[in-house]
Order: sequence, then structure tokens, then C-alpha cells
Amino acid sequence: MKRFCVKCGKQTESLIGGLCKECYTGANRLFELPKKISIQKDRRNGKIRHGRLWLANTDENIAKILKEHIMKMARPARLLPQNLSIVLSSEGHEDLMKAEISFDVKIDDLTIPFKENVKLDFDQVLSDASMKLVSYYHEAIIQIRFEDVPLIERQREGVQEVLVALQTVRERGDDLAEAIDTKKVRGGYDLYIGSKKAAKMVARRFTKSKKAEVTYSNKLIGLDKQGKENYRHTFCIRFFGKKP
Repeated sequence: MKRFCVKCGKQTESLIGGLCKECYTGANRLFELPKKISIQKDRRNGKIRHGRLWLANTDENIAKILKEHIMKMARPARLLPQNLSIVLSSEGHEDLMKAEISFDVKIDDLTIPFKENVKLDFDQVLSDASMKLVSYYHEAIIQIRFEDVPLIERQREGVQEVLVALQTVRERGDDLAEAIDTKKVRGGYDLYIGSKKAAKMVARRFTKSKKAEVTYSNKLIGLDKQGKENYRHTFCIRFFGKKP
């Protein structure tokens, strides 16, 4: 049975508070998005903040952050956005982006479309991990040594193997899994690692690969604010000599 809109007189099968869809959306602002949404970006490594996590700066992760932002804003109005679409575009600079946001909202028997453009503002900050690393914070040292006396190229290959293994750990979520410094020493190189856990995982990887022998030691360097002992952890990776 058709009914009449009390405002424009249009015949329709569905009304919201006596109004047709056009009159209702004209008189009511369904959803108010800010003109600009800010996302924190680590200026050292480029990652973006999502709650307590720091994620890779990808369109997928940006859209994920925006989606949760929109759903949170819709909650007080008791709206449930459906068919949510977020299309990102650059405005000539990696930190200048625009998001075209569209979705449907169902009120009573009517489905009302919503579409709006929002600018994204990337706030340049330092994450807790980055603040530690730029202040030369390190929990462990990986010593790279060799069973024989290798050529310079072999030494560099050994360092690169360790750095690749370290990157794998970092990609799994340990933001302190970085070599903040590399020092040439007698017999090889010393790598200063932000994360003790990451250094241990790298050392274990070389033990399993049977490419090297790994030894471990630690040294008391002081007490923290709670009186707990702090240790500097050292993992020595000694590469086996190449067979003739």
C-alpha cells in the first residue's frame, strides 16, 4: 500500500517518520564525517599507527584504520554502515591523500546511500620503538666471526645473511629487530641489535642451518627503576670455513 510523504506529497511504499527518502535526507544529516582524518606515521620507518600497533604503510592498512574510525563514529547514532567502500588517491605527495568513502545505511525499510570525500593528514611522530633506536638503545650484540680468514667479500656476505634474517624477524612484528650500528672489529663484525629476542631468533636460525656455530654470553650492565638486573646479551655466530 502506497503512502504519501507529508512534506512533498510523493507517493512511496516506505517512509521514515512520515518523510520519503529524499525529504528525510534533505532535512537530516545522517552522518557527519570530519573534513580531515589524522593518522600517525612514524617518520623513521614510515609505519602507521593502529591502536597499539604500528602497521606497514599500505592502502589496505589505511583503509582498515578508516573503516574502524567510521564504525566507531556511527555507533552513537545507532547506524550500521553497509557495503562500505574506501577508495584512496594521492594528491601529489605521499603524505597528502584523499579517501572517497561510500556506504549504505538502512533506516526502517529504506536504504539510504552515503558518499563523501575526506582528506587524510599524516602526523609525523616517533613510535616508542623508534625513539629507543634513535637513542642508540640496544639489548644485544651479534658478533659475526669466521672459522678461517675469509676475503672481504665473504665477510660482507656473512653480515648480509644476518641482516636478512633480522629483517625477517622485524617483518613478523618486532619493531626493535634492527641493527642500530655495525662495527668492523678484528676477526669480523659486531652488530648492535635493539631486541634481545630478535638476536636470539637470528642466532637460532643459523644454528639450525648448520652454517655456523653459535655461542651465548651476557654481562650485567646495571639495574632498572624497579631494581631488576639488566644484562647485555651477546650472540657469537662463527661461520664455518668453506670446504675446498
